[in-house]
Amino acid sequence: MIKESGQDNAMLSTVGQMSLCFTETIILSGLAILAYFVGTNVFYVIFVLSIISTLDIQLLLTKSKEKA
Repeated sequence: MIKESGQDNAMLSTVGQMSLCFTETIILSGLAILAYFVGTNVFYVIFVLSIISTLDIQLLLTKSKEKA
Protein backbone atom coordinates (compact mmCIF):
# COMPACT_ATOMS: atom_id res chain seq x y z
CA MET A 1 0.00 0.00 0.00
CA ILE A 2 2.83 2.39 0.84
CA LYS A 3 4.68 1.68 -2.41
CA GLU A 4 1.53 2.16 -4.48
CA SER A 5 0.54 5.47 -2.88
CA GLY A 6 3.43 7.41 -4.41
CA GLN A 7 3.40 9.89 -1.53
CA ASP A 8 6.26 11.08 0.63
CA ASN A 9 6.81 8.52 3.36
CA ALA A 10 8.72 10.80 5.76
CA MET A 11 5.91 10.88 8.30
CA LEU A 12 5.49 7.11 8.21
CA SER A 13 9.24 6.66 8.61
CA THR A 14 9.27 9.00 11.59
CA VAL A 15 6.42 7.15 13.29
CA GLY A 16 8.19 3.84 12.67
CA GLN A 17 11.40 5.12 14.22
CA MET A 18 9.52 6.50 17.23
CA SER A 19 7.74 3.20 17.83
CA LEU A 20 11.03 1.34 17.51
CA CYS A 21 12.64 3.60 20.12
CA PHE A 22 9.65 3.18 22.42
CA THR A 23 9.84 -0.60 22.11
CA GLU A 24 13.57 -0.61 22.77
CA THR A 25 13.06 1.55 25.86
CA ILE A 26 10.45 -0.84 27.25
CA ILE A 27 12.58 -3.93 26.55
CA LEU A 28 15.76 -2.41 27.98
CA SER A 29 13.87 -1.27 31.09
CA GLY A 30 12.61 -4.81 31.61
CA LEU A 31 16.08 -6.23 31.15
CA ALA A 32 17.54 -3.66 33.54
CA ILE A 33 15.03 -4.73 36.20
CA LEU A 34 15.91 -8.36 35.50
CA ALA A 35 19.61 -7.54 35.82
CA TYR A 36 18.93 -6.09 39.27
CA PHE A 37 17.78 -9.50 40.46
CA VAL A 38 19.96 -11.79 38.33
CA GLY A 39 23.18 -9.81 38.07
CA THR A 40 24.99 -7.76 35.50
CA ASN A 41 25.57 -10.72 33.17
CA VAL A 42 22.26 -9.87 31.52
CA PHE A 43 23.90 -6.84 29.93
CA TYR A 44 26.46 -9.09 28.23
CA VAL A 45 23.54 -10.97 26.68
CA ILE A 46 21.99 -7.67 25.58
CA PHE A 47 25.26 -6.62 23.96
CA VAL A 48 25.69 -9.89 22.07
CA LEU A 49 22.07 -9.92 20.90
CA SER A 50 22.42 -6.31 19.76
CA ILE A 51 25.41 -7.21 17.60
CA ILE A 52 23.59 -10.22 16.13
CA SER A 53 20.51 -8.09 15.42
CA THR A 54 22.56 -5.38 13.73
CA LEU A 55 24.32 -7.91 11.51
CA ASP A 56 21.01 -9.56 10.62
CA ILE A 57 19.43 -6.24 9.66
CA GLN A 58 22.45 -5.37 7.51
CA LEU A 59 22.24 -8.74 5.77
CA LEU A 60 18.52 -8.30 5.08
CA LEU A 61 19.07 -4.79 3.71
CA THR A 62 21.85 -6.02 1.45
CA LYS A 63 19.64 -8.82 0.10
CA SER A 64 16.78 -6.37 -0.41
CA LYS A 65 18.98 -3.98 -2.41
CA GLU A 66 20.24 -6.82 -4.60
CA LYS A 67 16.67 -7.80 -5.55
CA ALA A 68 15.76 -4.22 -6.52
